[in-house]
Amino acid sequence: SHYSDYSNIKNSNKLIMMKKLIYIAGGNVSVLESQVLELLKFYHIKGIPLALIMGYRNTNEKGEIEKKLSNYSFLDVVWFKSYPTYQIFEFLTIRNIFSAVKKVKDWENSFFHVRSEHLGYLIKKMVIDQRLNNRILIDIRGVVYREIEFKYMRCSGIRKLLLKVQANYYQFFYKRLFDSRIVSQIVISSVSTPINEYIRKNYSNCKYRLCVHPNIAGKVMEFSVSYRNEIRNRYDIKDNELLAICLSGGDSLWQQDKSNIDTLISKGIRVISLSKKVFDNEKCISLFVPFQDVPKYLSAADIGILWRDRTFINYSASPSKLSEFAASGLFIIHNGSVNIAEEYIEKYGAGVIIEDMSNLNTNQIELIKQQNRIKNAISGQNMFGVNAIGNSYINLYKTF
Repeated sequence: SHYSDYSNIKNSNKLIMMKKLIYIAGGNVSVLESQVLELLKFYHIKGIPLALIMGYRNTNEKGEIEKKLSNYSFLDVVWFKSYPTYQIFEFLTIRNIFSAVKKVKDWENSFFHVRSEHLGYLIKKMVIDQRLNNRILIDIRGVVYREIEFKYMRCSGIRKLLLKVQANYYQFFYKRLFDSRIVSQIVISSVSTPINEYIRKNYSNCKYRLCVHPNIAGKVMEFSVSYRNEIRNRYDIKDNELLAICLSGGDSLWQQDKSNIDTLISKGIRVISLSKKVFDNEKCISLFVPFQDVPKYLSAADIGILWRDRTFINYSASPSKLSEFAASGLFIIHNGSVNIAEEYIEKYGAGVIIEDMSNLNTNQIELIKQQNRIKNAISGQNMFGVNAIGNSYINLYKTF
C-alpha cells in the first residue's frame, strides 16, 4: 500500500498478541469524528480492547466533545484537563494525563497511541519520568512549528509575541521528541512522506522507525445512490448536471476553495459549499451540516475541490477532505499544492491537476462525466479507507 509496509503483514508466531490500546487525544478538533472516533469504532468492531483518554481545556469544549462521543457509546473514555502548548504548563498537563492513564485497567501493559507531536512529547516525558515500559506510537498530523511560523508572519501585537514564545517552545521540544537515544520503544507515524523527510533532514538523532498513514475516510463515506438521488432532488440538480463540492470543517488560513466558486459556476457547474461561511453567489448552495450528513452531499456531487496555497504546510499535509472525496469516488480538481493528492491523482487517474481553475477545459469537463464512480470509490477506499489504514495500524502495533 502507499501509506506503510504494515497493511500486508500476515499474522505469524513472531507477532505478539494484541495488547490493550490506550488512544490519547486532546481537544475538540474539527476532524475528531473522522480521524479519531471512526478509527476507534473500527478497532471496537475488530474486538481490540481499548480506552480513549481525552483532553479538554474548559467545560464548553468538554460539552462539545461529549456531543460527538454520544454516537460512540462503546468507548471507555477517561478525561484530563489540558493546557495551552507553552512550556510553563508542561508539568500540569503531564500530571493530569498520568492521573487519567492510571484509571485505565491494565494500563501498565498497554500500548499508547498518541495524536499530535506535542502530546507525543509529553507522553514520552511521562514515560521517562515515571520509568514506564509502555510502547508508544506517535501520530504526527503536520509540522506545527512551520504552521506557527506561517501565522507569525501574518499577525502583530501580543498575538505575535505569544506565537514567538510558542515557536521557541516547539523548537525546544521537537529536539527532545525526535531524539531516540533515551527512549527506544517509539514509532513515529506521519500523514505524509514529506513530513518524514523533514524529520530525517532536521533531526539527526532520530533513529525511530518512521511510517506513513494519511488521514482516514470512515466507513460512512461510502458512495450511496439513494443519498445521491435524495440531495439532488432536494436542490433540483438534474442528472446531466455536474455538481462540485467544497468542504471545510474548520476555518484555516490555507483554505482557498472560495476563490474558485464563481469560476466553476461560470462553466456551468453547480456548487455546494459545506462551510460555516456563506458565499455571495446566489447560485452556490451554502450549508453547514453535521459530520453524519456529509456523506449524503459527497454522494450527490461529482467533483471535489482541493485548492490550497503552495506552502510546505500544505505540501506535507493530508487533508481530511481529500480522503473523504477519494473514498466517495469523487473526481478531484487540484492545484498541485498537496503531495499526497498529486500521488493519488497520478496513481488512479481520478482527478486532474491544473494551475488555475479558469484552465478547466471542455475536454476535462467531458472526462468528468465519463468517470466510473464505483471504480474511483474503490481506489479511494484502498488508499484512505478506515479498513486499510486501521489494519495497517493494527499490524504495526504487533511489530514493536
